[in-house]
Amino acid sequence: PRTGLALETLEKVAQLCCKLPDGFHPHARVCKVLERRLEACRPGGRVDFATAEMLAFGTTLLYRESWIVSGFDERGSCLIFPFDHRDVRLSGQDSKRGTFNQRHASFLCHSSGEEWVPLNTMIGGKQARFHVYNSPLSEMAVLAFEYGYSLGHPTALVCWEAQFGDFANNAQVAIDQFIASGEEKWGQTSSLVLLLPHGYDGQGPDHSSARLERFLQLANDDPDYLPGATPQDLRDIDKAFDVLDETGSGFLEKRAVLKYLGSVGSLEEKSSGD
Repeated sequence: PRTGLALETLEKVAQLCCKLPDGFHPHARVCKVLERRLEACRPGGRVDFATAEMLAFGTTLLYRESWIVSGFDERGSCLIFPFDHRDVRLSGQDSKRGTFNQRHASFLCHSSGEEWVPLNTMIGGKQARFHVYNSPLSEMAVLAFEYGYSLGHPTALVCWEAQFGDFANNAQVAIDQFIASGEEKWGQTSSLVLLLPHGYDGQGPDHSSARLERFLQLANDDPDYLPGATPQDLRDIDKAFDVLDETGSGFLEKRAVLKYLGSVGSLEEKSSGD
């Protein structure tokens, strides 16, 4: 499936999310973040992980009528989602700023204390809502709540983010009893997305790893089957996109790449999506 978008649409989202409201005065360093993101989305710029995430959330929120679809079909190029738009919900420890100071999903005005969430002020009346929350250190309770939320609002993109690998370990009961086995036990599916840190980046084995091997075991119905062993697996991957709205996903990222200069790409690469 094609997941790219017209360059004009991506540039439009970047401009809308990086323009400060009138009279809004954030910290000077935060202003630099917005300037870098806007520069990255111009010709020749290099898009990092956090900026790509902003563009993905922004295009998911915008009504399709707000997309600029030159050179694309009338629905735009993102053919994975059958919905015109989606609410996006993200919770986790320090998810607004980003644990490693990379996301900056919300900003505070130093003069008034007012909060500004750029993804909620792109185009009034022509976008869905972006909900972002800093959750307490009660991982199992929070993840179980988000699982329930995803069932009650199946058209939303619901994400739970673990701050470190061992925080995901503390939510393992919810993962075992509901997320991994809910369909088998009750025929109940969830589109909840888990954003999990992974990689031994100097913090020790627990505070860095989300235990990838545990998720592979939980999701594997056949212990003797290794994905990628046959050409059929490639076709199965394509079919997986057809049930994206019914099954959850897990993304394990090496947290060092969030700011690694080599982990960037051009806006043109984000627009191709073939």
